[in-house]
Amino acid sequence: MNWKDKLKSILPYSISFRMVASISSIVLVVMVVSSVFTYFYFGKVLKEENLRKDYQVLKEDAQYLEMVFQEATTVAQNMLFDEQIQMFSRQADNDYFEIENIAEVMTRYTSIRHAIHSVLLQCQQVSVWNIFPFDSSAQEAVNQQAFYGFSKPYTIQYGNSQQQLIGYRSSIHDLNNPQAILGELTIQLDVAQLASLVHSWSQPENEISLVDKDSVLIASQSGINEEYLSMVDCEQLFHQGMLTVTKGTLLAVPIQSTPYVLLTYRSNEALQRKAWLLIPFFTMTTCLLLLLLFLLLYERIHALTQPIRTLQEGMVQFADGDMNVRLQIDSHDEMELLGNNFNQMVSDIDALMQKSIEDEKMKKKIKFDMMISKIHPHFIYNTLNSIIVMARKAGNDDVIHMVRSLILILQDSMSVHDDLLVDTLQRECSVIEAYVTIQNYRYKDKISLNFDIESDLERVKIAKNVLQPLVENAIFHGIVPKNGQGTIDVSVKRIGKKLCVQVHDDGVGMDQALVASIRQGSVMLKQQRQKHGDSVHSIALINVLERLEFLYGESLEFDVTSEANHGTCFTICFAYEEEKDNEI
Repeated sequence: MNWKDKLKSILPYSISFRMVASISSIVLVVMVVSSVFTYFYFGKVLKEENLRKDYQVLKEDAQYLEMVFQEATTVAQNMLFDEQIQMFSRQADNDYFEIENIAEVMTRYTSIRHAIHSVLLQCQQVSVWNIFPFDSSAQEAVNQQAFYGFSKPYTIQYGNSQQQLIGYRSSIHDLNNPQAILGELTIQLDVAQLASLVHSWSQPENEISLVDKDSVLIASQSGINEEYLSMVDCEQLFHQGMLTVTKGTLLAVPIQSTPYVLLTYRSNEALQRKAWLLIPFFTMTTCLLLLLLFLLLYERIHALTQPIRTLQEGMVQFADGDMNVRLQIDSHDEMELLGNNFNQMVSDIDALMQKSIEDEKMKKKIKFDMMISKIHPHFIYNTLNSIIVMARKAGNDDVIHMVRSLILILQDSMSVHDDLLVDTLQRECSVIEAYVTIQNYRYKDKISLNFDIESDLERVKIAKNVLQPLVENAIFHGIVPKNGQGTIDVSVKRIGKKLCVQVHDDGVGMDQALVASIRQGSVMLKQQRQKHGDSVHSIALINVLERLEFLYGESLEFDVTSEANHGTCFTICFAYEEEKDNEI
């Protein structure tokens, strides 16, 4: 016994259990695949999201630092338009007290600005530094860098210590004569103060540096930013804002109105560590959803399979012969459609069985009617043969031909075959010839009969005694009322897989109301007959139509056309199977 058979013997093998097992397996596989995919996908998404957040934080830090530098430019603009500074710059012989006074003015402007270290005013061969004692190294450091706007860091001697500064330099224009330049004003920012501010934003995993295109103003504590900065194209980094490097990403945000850029490095490990915090939450949520799914699965599948059980019970009842079984499934889906189709199938089968019973009754009736005609009275044949002998003695050939034709017709109507409903086309045509022979003796050769039949169709079987009534109809209702001779054409042709028979006469034609009734079938013709009274004419046509409809069913094509004084044409087409060894 293999593992599948062992599993079947242990577990219930119902459709509900199989659905639960199948869905559970699919859900398990989907959850595993989706978990792996989610881990990698959301890891990447969260990494990018964390990068965007870090970039936004760095951008906010750059905006704050921009305010610091903007403060320096604002102080410089205010000082350039100050009247005392303008007057001091115009005079060429300012004394000590005027220099001290202007230094106090500059100190007043910068006293509450922590990032501003000092101010240097140079005009009319006079240099004023608002911090005492005056150290010429500040002037030398500023003059060594030919710049306007913000400079690179430079070092000055302040007392016994050295300090690193960044200068913002601008020209002093005479307000009375804007074309005239009175001197230069330099606002000096303390790099140590800026570094303290920048380092306060730094975290162990994301240190911040302040750089420009050529140098580092404020370096990171570990030097990691500068290490990766040396590996990339600075122009590309400053333009794009983000650049992937080994094991991480460099972020860069320019400080507006300055040549400086805030820089930080984000390692992939640190970025992914933030994403890992969501994995336990995602795993727990997935497990809870999976548990809830399994709790609801059985009840839901039971509800879904209820229509199947109803259908199964209905089929068992139907198999037991209950034709009154009907299913009531209100699932509003394919199962409801299947239940409705089952009900329709039972109704159709019941109707088909009833029709089969009626058809069998009709077949038995037709066979019975035809068997009644099979009484074989020998005295009739003996009498007719005696008439032939007497006519031969009298030399009357017409009587002989007429009696022989009558005997042929009687033999055909009274003959016994295995199949009483069909006969060969050749035999049916011989009966028509005998019948027309008799009628020509009666009506003095008024009727001409023509056959157009393919030679290989003579042994084909068609419905028995349907052509003779049509020929009889053509004689008595078409040719006899006509003045002069009449012609009846019988043609049989094969069109595809159907056999088409036509009986055409050139008589006086048929009433169009009767034509319309015949085209609608035997039922309408019966109603027409009951409405207008019985007639041998309609009885024969009803009998022909009933037998054709019974034998050929849906494959039957029956049509009649008629035109006054031009004749009538009956057309019968039906499917047939050619028999190679038919007996006549």
